[in-house]
Amino acid sequence: ECARKRIHHMAHALPFTERVSTIDRMISNEVAQTLQLSSAALFRVADGAYSRTASMGWEGAAERLDAEDPLVLFARSERRGVQLSVAPPSTARVPYGNAKPIFALPVVVGRNTIAIVLYGGHCDGEAIDAEEAHLLNELGRAAAAAYEHLHAEERERENAALCEQLK
Repeated sequence: ECARKRIHHMAHALPFTERVSTIDRMISNEVAQTLQLSSAALFRVADGAYSRTASMGWEGAAERLDAEDPLVLFARSERRGVQLSVAPPSTARVPYGNAKPIFALPVVVGRNTIAIVLYGGHCDGEAIDAEEAHLLNELGRAAAAAYEHLHAEERERENAALCEQLK
């Protein structure tokens, strides 16, 4: 119960973050620690692929996922988290055992999946339950809003700098 409350509070705190790296860390590493998951990895879209920017339990595993990798395709196919038990095997090197990704959370801004978080099972071998999936979906929506806000602020700074150059 305490862990679930913490995830809920994290979702409410995300819009107040001031750095992308904080969002990355919160929705991957901190979630994994809070829910006692064996692994978590966040991949953000860049140059047509997804690059790992934060992780726990992914030592020696893939740093990038191709946009056509089954893990990416299954996550992008929904606007919410998906159980990966029915996904074809990934071609990328992923953790094994309990750390193997079992749940994919897409972070969607507009029509674009800007990030994907892959979560392993609980350290005790339990799967991610429906209530946890609901909380993770809430977290994904909050992360999308936070990323979008930081991106908008960056564009405002760029516009202000361009206006200054035109003076």
